[in-house]
Amino acid sequence: MNDLKKLIREVPDYPKPGILFYDLTTLLKDKEGFHTLIDRLCDHYKGHTIDVVAGIEARGFIFAPALAYRLNAGFVPVRKPKKLPAKTASVSPQNCHPERSEGSAFFRNARSSQLACNGTDASFSETC
Repeated sequence: MNDLKKLIREVPDYPKPGILFYDLTTLLKDKEGFHTLIDRLCDHYKGHTIDVVAGIEARGFIFAPALAYRLNAGFVPVRKPKKLPAKTASVSPQNCHPERSEGSAFFRNARSSQLACNGTDASFSETC
C-alpha cells in the first residue's frame, strides 16, 4: 500500500490552513500505479458476485467505473441532494457507517432500490 501512497501528492494548507489535501491526479496519471490500484480493489472482491458499483461524487466517479468495468458490473453515480432532475432515492451515511456519522448529509441516485455500504445493505428511502 505504501507504494501507492507515494504516488499521491500531499498539499498542506489547501484549501485552507490546517487541511492536508491529497491530490490523486498524480496517482491517476501514473499508468502502473492506477492499474495497481484498480487490480487491488478488484482483488478485494474476488469470489463475490458484484452487480453494481456505486460511486459517490466526486472521487467515486473516477474509480468506481474502472472497478465496475473490471468486475463486469454496472456503475451507479451517487450524487448530493438536488443534483439530479429525475425522481431520486436517498440513503443517509449513518445507515452505512454509524461510527462515522456526517450529520444531515444524504446521497442520492436515480431511483435505485439498494446501495451496498461496506458489506451492509442499506435500503433507500423514497424522497419524491
